[in-house]
Order: sequence, then C-alpha cells, then structure tokens
Amino acid sequence: MPGDNVRLIEDEAPTWEMPVVSDEIEEPERKEAPGSILSALRLAAEVQQEEVFTDIPVGGAFGDLLWIRYRPMSPDAMDRFVRERQKITLKNVSVVQINMDAMARCCMAIVGKDSGNEEILSDDDGPVRLEHRLVRLLGLPVPPDRELTSREVILRLFGNNGGAIVAHATLMTEWLQNPTKEDGEPEPTLGEG
Repeated sequence: MPGDNVRLIEDEAPTWEMPVVSDEIEEPERKEAPGSILSALRLAAEVQQEEVFTDIPVGGAFGDLLWIRYRPMSPDAMDRFVRERQKITLKNVSVVQINMDAMARCCMAIVGKDSGNEEILSDDDGPVRLEHRLVRLLGLPVPPDRELTSREVILRLFGNNGGAIVAHATLMTEWLQNPTKEDGEPEPTLGEG
C-alpha cells in the first residue's frame, strides 16, 4: 500500500487496518417505538460503527493551510504502542517523542485546505502521511543520504517547537478519547501561531 513506509520507533510499520464488519449481518427486527430510548440507542450503535476521523491544523507558519487527519488506533495498535512505551524509561524518551509516535500512528492523511477547498496531499506513490515523502513534497530540507523518521518529519513540520507538538498532540488525544462525527468532521483549532 502506498505510504506504508512510515518509519516509527525501531522502524516498526504501523497497522492501519480497521476491523471489517460483514455486510451479511442479519438486521435485527425493530420493534421499538419511535423516540424511545431503545430507538436512540440503536441509532447511536449504528453511528458508532462508522469510520471517524478529525483534522487538526499544524499551525505556525502553515496557519490553517496544512492539517493532519487522524483516526483512532485499533485496540491491537494501541496495545503495541503501550507495550513499547512500558519498555522505555523516561531517561530514554521524552513526552514530546511519545506524542510524536502517537501522532504518526494515528495519522491517516495530510490535508491542504484553503478557502473551502480541501486536498489530500499525495505524490506519485499516493497519499502521504507523517513520513519522509511529506518533507520532500513540501520542499523542506532533507538529508541526501537517508530517509527521515516520522519523529524527524514532525519536528521539521512544527519548526522544532516542542510546545506546539505537545499542544497539537493534546488536541488529538482529547478527540481520541471520544471520537465523534457531528456536522461533518470536528475541526479543532490551535489558534494563530
């Protein structure tokens, strides 16, 4: 799959697959009264099965032009993420690095937005995420002898500003705790900056 070369800690490739729910599931017979609690719960259950995502702006010089699209981590991906973090002591990794790793794992696309127009950024290999290809696409400096890790890409994207990275990741993690889709996808903002 294009973009599967996102490099994370120890070059582990992320798992992006969402569980597949068969279309052959038998619909339950609906006997509830319209407007009842059961009716509301069934509607909520239906909505809960939809894929959700949110766009969060990078901010800084990019303002509201460049957004990162996130989706929730699957339980397996979250378990792997937590297991990896448990092996690391605070001497070896920083809070900023942990946030960058979570951002890279949850990122599903990079989106450019301007005057109501939206475009998922891509190159000849397809849509880009928080990976070396994004840095090239944006014309940011890259070393000639190696590809950048997701952490290095995020550092360049946010101008090496740890505070901006943590603020952005905080918006992402707050959304991840209750990912909803109301009136389209929620678009948290960081303000000017």
